[in-house]
Amino acid sequence: MTGARRTAAPRRVAERPARRRLTAGLLASGLSAAALTGCAVPDRTPAPTSFAVVAAYADAGSDSSLPSLIAAAKAGAINEVSPVMYRLRADAGVDRIDPAEDLVAEAHGRGARVVATTRNLVGETWDGALVHTVISDPRLRSRHVTALVDEAKADEVDGIDLDYENLLAGDRAAMTAFVTELATALHGSGKVLTIAVPAMTAASVRDDPALAAFDITALGKVVDEIRVMAYDHAWAGSPAGAVAPLPWVREVVGYVTGQVPREKVVLGLAAYGYDWSDGRGEALPTDELRALVGQTRATVTRDGPSASPWFRYTKDGREHTVWYEDAASAQDKIRLAAQARLAGVFVWRLGGEDPALWPMLTAPAH
Repeated sequence: MTGARRTAAPRRVAERPARRRLTAGLLASGLSAAALTGCAVPDRTPAPTSFAVVAAYADAGSDSSLPSLIAAAKAGAINEVSPVMYRLRADAGVDRIDPAEDLVAEAHGRGARVVATTRNLVGETWDGALVHTVISDPRLRSRHVTALVDEAKADEVDGIDLDYENLLAGDRAAMTAFVTELATALHGSGKVLTIAVPAMTAASVRDDPALAAFDITALGKVVDEIRVMAYDHAWAGSPAGAVAPLPWVREVVGYVTGQVPREKVVLGLAAYGYDWSDGRGEALPTDELRALVGQTRATVTRDGPSASPWFRYTKDGREHTVWYEDAASAQDKIRLAAQARLAGVFVWRLGGEDPALWPMLTAPAH
C-alpha cells in the first residue's frame, strides 16, 4: 500500500486454503524454474546477487510453505524465515497462531535464521486500537515485551518480527518506546528484532497520517532490520494497476535510506497480485495468477513504466484485470536493492512465489 495498510488483503493471501503445486521435487530433479512457471526469465539475467539477508514470510498453516522453503534453501537463496506464529492479545499476552515446528526445524536444519512474526490481525482487521491499548500503558507494554521474549525462548527461535499495522497516528512515541524496550530485552537474550513498516515516500509521510506512528529514524537505531513493505501501490480498493511499480519502489528506497542506515534496510518483494472486477480486487498469489493465464488463454503484457505484468480476461460476462509480480519484475527490484547497498530483500510469501525468483538470489549463511 501507499503508506498505511488500507486492507488486510496481502496478508490474507497467506491464509487462503492451499491449492498449489509442490515444486520442490521438480526443481530438485533438474527442471528449470522457467519450465515450471511457463515464465520467460529475462534474456540477460545477471549473476545471482548476494545479500546479507534474504528473508521470506511463511504461513505455518499452509502446505505450500515447507516445500517452497526447501526449494529456496536448495538454491542457496534464503537465510532467514519468518513464520507467522503469534498474535497480540488485549491483555498484552500472545496467542500462538501456529507453533510451526516443521518450518522451524527445517529452516534451522538448513542454516537459516528463524525470526517469528507477531501481528495484530484480528479476523480480517489490522487492529490499531488493540496495539494502542497495549503500548500506551507502560505496565501492559512491559508485559507484552516479556511475553514475546518468553515465546521466543520457549519456541527456540532466533528473534521476533513485528508486523503491527494500521496504527494510530498519536502512537508514535509509544511505538518507539515499545520497540526500544523489546529490542533491549531480545538483544539481552541473544535474539534479534525486525520490524515490518509501510512503504514511505517524502510525499506520503507528509500527506498520510496513518504513517505517523512509525518513526523509522528512531526505530532504525534499535532494531536489527527495517523491513519495508514496498508493495500495494495498487490494492483491493484501488483502480487496477501495478502492485509494486519500479519508479515508486525506487522512490521508497530513496526516502527510507535517507532515514535509516542502509545496512539495516530490507526491501519487500511481492509474490502476489490482484484480480480486479466490478471495482474490487481479490488478492491472489503469483502462482495462482500465472495458472489463470493458461486457464483463460489470456495474453500477458509487460508494462514498460512499472515493469510489471498484467492481463485481462472475461468470465461470466464480467471483465477482469489482473496485475501481479513475478520473477522478472522482482529482478528489477533485486538490482535496485543491490545498487542501493541494502541489507537484502524479503518475500511475501513462501509458497506463492514464482520459483524462477530463487536462482536470482544467493544469501550467505548467518
